[in-house]
Amino acid sequence: MGLKFNPNPVGVGQPVLFHVGIFQQLSSAKMSWKGLSITIERPDGQTDTITGINTDSTGVNEVPGIPIGTVMLASTSDVLELVVQDEAITYYPGQPLPNEYWTRPIDAQLREWKAVTGNWLTVKI
Repeated sequence: MGLKFNPNPVGVGQPVLFHVGIFQQLSSAKMSWKGLSITIERPDGQTDTITGINTDSTGVNEVPGIPIGTVMLASTSDVLELVVQDEAITYYPGQPLPNEYWTRPIDAQLREWKAVTGNWLTVKI
């Protein structure tokens, strides 16, 4: 099983994205890994568990899928440390509008630019 989270470090009270899954892809797009969980141990020793996690069929590798009916044994990921700090972090810093000449296409990740760009990806010519 694989587990990642982002961001790390994070500020107190800020959300964290957990990416959990099985590395092996399945044989059919209609299948999924089911019943995954994440156990979070707090600094005071208390634990929280997120259960009922289901994945998509692809896993995260590009290898032949396992045959339907294969029984997989339980697995556990390595323990990861999430650093939670007092000061908040900037998740996704914005990009101000340009002060100079610019051309299209404009990267869709420049979300602040929508005031001057409009929805150009869906405009029909």
